[in-house]
Amino acid sequence: MLSRHVALDASRLEGSVSMTAEHHYMRTRGALMSEQKPLHLTDGAIEELVGICEDIITNLEEAMGKSAALDWVSGFGGFDSANQLEVGYKRKGSGGEDSVYDRLIDFKEAVEAMRDAFRAGGDAYADQESAVMQKIAGIAGGISS
Repeated sequence: MLSRHVALDASRLEGSVSMTAEHHYMRTRGALMSEQKPLHLTDGAIEELVGICEDIITNLEEAMGKSAALDWVSGFGGFDSANQLEVGYKRKGSGGEDSVYDRLIDFKEAVEAMRDAFRAGGDAYADQESAVMQKIAGIAGGISS
């Protein structure tokens, strides 16, 4: 279900998003802009984006439920090092800080922030975008550590 949304056909939203050529150039180049320009979305695009966010949230919630099974790891053997490895896997699975479960919560919160911004009519997207990007950057930083 999620892959259906990841491969969203941009032509379906053509004309739904108004953005100046300069703004598009600056955004695609990753340049920092001193002045935020509003992003306006048509009602149809807003509803579709909110729906996509809802689907992603549902998938993340399902994954959060499944992550509880990560507590049940075995087969490492009886050596002390094997027991330590088992404890580490359980901690990273769903029992400790920076666990899979915690990361799924972080991603869910980021998607909820995007959904809420879209629901606000798209105008709030420009304000929310930097907060969401900061949250995603924090998540990515935590994963790579």
